[in-house]
Amino acid sequence: MPRKDTAQVAIEGFDAMVTEAVKSRIEVSITEALAQDQEKLVASIVRAAMTGKVKSGYRDVPFIEKLATDAIHGAAKEAMTEWVKEAAPAIKAEIERQFGTAKFKKELATTMLKRLIDQTRTGYSVRVNFVEHSDE
Repeated sequence: MPRKDTAQVAIEGFDAMVTEAVKSRIEVSITEALAQDQEKLVASIVRAAMTGKVKSGYRDVPFIEKLATDAIHGAAKEAMTEWVKEAAPAIKAEIERQFGTAKFKKELATTMLKRLIDQTRTGYSVRVNFVEHSDE
């Protein structure tokens, strides 16, 4: 609230002029600070970026830890993908062999029956179509 014994004088453009002057002074101060010890500043920025916390799933971890974990997971995925490609014929043969066992057939039937029963308990309708296909 202005005092009663003071006069208020409005100078057109004064607020903009003060704002620009303050902004310029801040920019100069920042530039001077940056120029004084650039190596220390760069080290500080890098340290903050590498140790700063980031979300990884449900928890916060240092960025460098997440970066390393992601790189390791990526490399492991690539290695596993390559191994599976190389082992594909053997994997396929084993799958086909296990499909033919009585134990697999019993587990498949049990699992399918359990899922059908679970679905009927929820009140949702279930449609199952068994269609015979021939290889001809």
